[in-house]
Amino acid sequence: MKDPKFDPESSTSYKPVECNIDCTCDNNKEQCIYERQYGEISSSSGVLGEDIISSGNQSDLQPQRAVFGCENRETGDFYSQHSTC
Repeated sequence: MKDPKFDPESSTSYKPVECNIDCTCDNNKEQCIYERQYGEISSSSGVLGEDIISSGNQSDLQPQRAVFGCENRETGDFYSQHSTC
């Protein structure tokens, strides 16, 4: 079974990573963005976000805040896959 895609607007603890000197910023200079190119001529791009990540109810790991890429565009082989945010 596949988990539903992440919806930042449904999370009360999600926040975008604000533009800073350590990242590439969007055109409005508000949020960090990312882009990855892969060997088979595919790419993935989106925004960086931060939220509380959990490994599930049966894990001994404690939930913690983490920064992750929230994909909103893909090309090549990634194009036929579903976006994650």
